[in-house]
Amino acid sequence: LERFMDQKLKNYSSGMQVRLAFSMAVRSEADILLVDEVLAVGDADFQRKCFEYFRELKKNKKTIVFVSHNMDAIREYCDRAILIEKSELIVIDRADKVATRYSRMFIDEASTSTDSKVSTRWGDGRIKILNVKVTPNKLTDKNQELSILINIKANEKMENLVVGFDIKNQSGQAVVGTNTKL
Repeated sequence: LERFMDQKLKNYSSGMQVRLAFSMAVRSEADILLVDEVLAVGDADFQRKCFEYFRELKKNKKTIVFVSHNMDAIREYCDRAILIEKSELIVIDRADKVATRYSRMFIDEASTSTDSKVSTRWGDGRIKILNVKVTPNKLTDKNQELSILINIKANEKMENLVVGFDIKNQSGQAVVGTNTKL
């Protein structure tokens, strides 16, 4: 930000404002650091620097109140976590347990809403996806295994059928996908 020091703060982008606020917060050497979604607007280099700083604080047993929807970051940088939904305290526990509970809220919601949700269909209608069910299998330190059951109905015998899907993150980017020849 050094080359922008002469500009007014209102001319800074949201990412520049967060960088400035974060740099001021880390220089203050406060006993408790409150960080609210600081990594949501930063680029990869900024996020890397933040994570390095968080690792250093954790190593030095400093207190950080870290607000985030990024469960991987919560698992890595937090010892304990609090889950709040609609202004109500749901659970306080070890970070891995709270992160799993948070993730399951969306898995359960997706499992129940997928059956009733009508979506845009592709293709010529000879094959239809009747429903999709997503269930958690097991949790490792950083990964959640899921089972995905897709019920398909074909109106006629199909040869060389390929079924595919992808899973997107909150911003709509595909994070995983596959296709299978049946």
